[in-house]
Amino acid sequence: KFQKKIEKLNWDNFLNKDKKTVVLIDISSFFFRAHYSAIPSLFLENGTPIRAIYGFTSSLKNFILQLPPVDYIVGILDGGNDWRRKLFPAYKANRKPLDEDLKQQFPLIPIVINALNIESVRELGCEADDVIAAATRAALNQNHQVE
Repeated sequence: KFQKKIEKLNWDNFLNKDKKTVVLIDISSFFFRAHYSAIPSLFLENGTPIRAIYGFTSSLKNFILQLPPVDYIVGILDGGNDWRRKLFPAYKANRKPLDEDLKQQFPLIPIVINALNIESVRELGCEADDVIAAATRAALNQNHQVE
């Protein structure tokens, strides 16, 4: 069922026929890594937490600056893992619940990736890794180079 769902995604929305080199980035991985890094807690004057979004933005920007010249960058956002939990209820069962500081920063992710001129894809119920695999296949099928 999942494979059919992934295959039905319209990759043409972000795989431009004129572009040749595509970089696929697991946005959620950058975001969570930033939140759990050694960066001290940061807050705006109004108390809004920004540690994760600050670290995320810095890391993502540095990553992009270190890339060789590429034609297109696509950020893959995690859409959850509903199908895995249905198949295997213990999947990621030992993970702690997300803390409130982190949850408050999720709405800022699209703002950052848009400001960095990164296209984004999110498929509800599908983890970023699964979407990256499907996007890689789609890009290769359209003769793109995937980094």
